[in-house]
Amino acid sequence: MVRIRSWSASSKTSSTGTVWSLPISAYHQTRDGRPDLTNLEMDLFDVQLKKAANLEDRSSRCHKNCLKPSCLPITIIVIFIAMVIMFSLLNEDYIEDFVILKEEKQLCSQQNCRISLVESIPIGMQFAVNLSFVESTYDTWQELLTISENSVHIGAFYWSLRAKDMLADDSDAQGTDLFNLLEKVGRKRKISIAQNLGDEQSMRESELLDKQGLAEIRSLNFSKWFGSGVLHTKLWIIDEEHFYIGSANMDWRALTQVKELGVAVYNCSCLARDLDKIFQVYWYMGKPGTVLPKTWPAKFSTFFNSSSPMRINLNGIPSDVYFSSSPGAFCPRHREKDIDALIDVIDKAMDFVHVAVMDYLPIVEYVKYPWFWPRIDNAIRAAAFNRKVKVKLLISQWNHTKPSMFAFLNSLAAFGAGLAPDRILIKIFVVPTYSEKQAKIPYSRVNHNKYMITEDTAYIGTSNWVGDYFLNTAGAAIVIRQTNITGENSSDVSVVGQLQELFDRDWNSSFASDLKEFVL
Repeated sequence: MVRIRSWSASSKTSSTGTVWSLPISAYHQTRDGRPDLTNLEMDLFDVQLKKAANLEDRSSRCHKNCLKPSCLPITIIVIFIAMVIMFSLLNEDYIEDFVILKEEKQLCSQQNCRISLVESIPIGMQFAVNLSFVESTYDTWQELLTISENSVHIGAFYWSLRAKDMLADDSDAQGTDLFNLLEKVGRKRKISIAQNLGDEQSMRESELLDKQGLAEIRSLNFSKWFGSGVLHTKLWIIDEEHFYIGSANMDWRALTQVKELGVAVYNCSCLARDLDKIFQVYWYMGKPGTVLPKTWPAKFSTFFNSSSPMRINLNGIPSDVYFSSSPGAFCPRHREKDIDALIDVIDKAMDFVHVAVMDYLPIVEYVKYPWFWPRIDNAIRAAAFNRKVKVKLLISQWNHTKPSMFAFLNSLAAFGAGLAPDRILIKIFVVPTYSEKQAKIPYSRVNHNKYMITEDTAYIGTSNWVGDYFLNTAGAAIVIRQTNITGENSSDVSVVGQLQELFDRDWNSSFASDLKEFVL
């Protein structure tokens, strides 16, 4: 039996702040002499239970008061403030994109743009097949400069439109004409040039335009950001309405001594504005002291890629179109990486893949320690093996061809031969030299093309198929998919059909020979 004495003056304070006073004799002791706190704990529990009940009662009264009509305006204001804070924390780009994307798609679907393949054929070369739908690079560039009204944006690797900066050769007449036209246009229009930071000779002509106040120049130093690499893109954008993209450099040889392939598009503000965003990336990075942004500002973002292409009419044919870019660090939000676009075209091919490119090397070559990079090679092998896609590769050979390229090509050919005799066919394209004078022209007489064609898609780019061009070098491509081509004359206006005709002309020409004729 425990005897409870009256509360004494001695006291203790609980964790809740309540003061308890009781004599030590109030505790019952256990057999081992420790106090039994059972009675005390029950008293404490009873007090805490009453306290909790009081708090619950007050909370209930508060809840009822908050539901009164007089409290509704305050509640609405609080909710509104919370929503404002929440939306301000969200990326404002996504909110803006939702509105602009709908407007862009509606506008672009109503545009009917004119598109043309653009080609340079070296002096002396003659084909058995004449393709009347192909325009010359010289005529196209002249037309673009002539129709310009406000702005000319040029992305260039280097400048050599006049042979007199290198040697005396009368085949530079077209290049000289274009340089003179640039000077004339520069007096009335705004010319902006984003170029690779090269040696003095490679920038002499652009520097001359700059000194005369005829153009604004920004040069990009890729070694500063990536350790190596160059700006290898070749593009023109006129008034954000017309453009050219392709393999041709700002070089007189690209007009008369090197085989080039590109595409020109006219009256097409949707595509021109999107391509100009790639140029604006170069322009931004060309500003002295600029570092690679962790996140690109929203103004550089695109709405169009392989997952969401631009739906537009090209020569009256509904087409899905988008641009890709490299390197990955130069791709703002939603911009397709060039290597991803290239692989996507191969992966979606069901019948055939035809490629014309100067260099094919599944390695990263232009670094101190080259390394194996088989992304494109693997995609081609997978297409041939898994889907029985027929592959044709038209690769160039010239004075600067890497001998190791033939080893990789022979490996690919052997793989294809193990599947079927015509599964992977490889030919080497050689541009002949017809005179001693031509032989003395450096870095010329080569097929400089960089394109791919499947049963429904054309890929026209600015990069060789070597790892470096996709990892640390600036390049770009246009991807055009045309799936609903009908009518007897559809190939006359379909750029996909036209590009296939051009490939067939080259493949079947006397300038293309089987790989087996070239020994290592």
